[in-house]
Amino acid sequence: MRTYCLAVILVIATGLIGCDSTGGTVGGLFPAPKLLKGNVTGDFYTSPDHAFQIQIPYPPSRDDYQWKYAKVTEGSDGDYTTWVIFGPAATDLAEYHAVLIKTPVLESLKNQADIVLASQSKIFTTRTGESPVQISYKAITINGKPGVYAAYENSKAYLVEFIVDHGSRFAHFEIAIPRRIPGSEYDQELRNALMVRKWERVNDFVNSFKVIP
Repeated sequence: MRTYCLAVILVIATGLIGCDSTGGTVGGLFPAPKLLKGNVTGDFYTSPDHAFQIQIPYPPSRDDYQWKYAKVTEGSDGDYTTWVIFGPAATDLAEYHAVLIKTPVLESLKNQADIVLASQSKIFTTRTGESPVQISYKAITINGKPGVYAAYENSKAYLVEFIVDHGSRFAHFEIAIPRRIPGSEYDQELRNALMVRKWERVNDFVNSFKVIP
């Protein structure tokens, strides 16, 4: 338990400082080349160690403009975790994290999830300078796998979390979405969708995740 919690904190902190990142923009104007360690085939990304595959949140076949400007951060500590972070992109400024933890859930899924959520909420508070409020929490099933979903908000961003049990391994997904104009019609639509887990881009990203045997 302690190993995983420390690993997740390291993963997110590493992503925030841009370690092993590629793509993004040159001078904030032009798309930079992506020198990926993993592979992109069509709309799907495969991690460098072939541990997992996931659909890019802005599939190039349908949203090439976002993908051209998207930053990608990859990482692995070998024995315990492999991760990728997509974003920010051209106009989609969210960051989409996918982390595969290569150990089974050590306690109940709910207890494991609650520990992860507490850790990530603290990191979110440090990053934004403001504590979040939970607006959704529920048990879910993703492709037949049990999981936990939670969403948080503060005045600066939304934080969306999934923890999904894959038996001998489990996955953690985090999507941090900046709030451009809090209280606007779009912001309210987004908030309502996150409360009931109906935001299509987030769901497509998480539902596409596959652990490679």
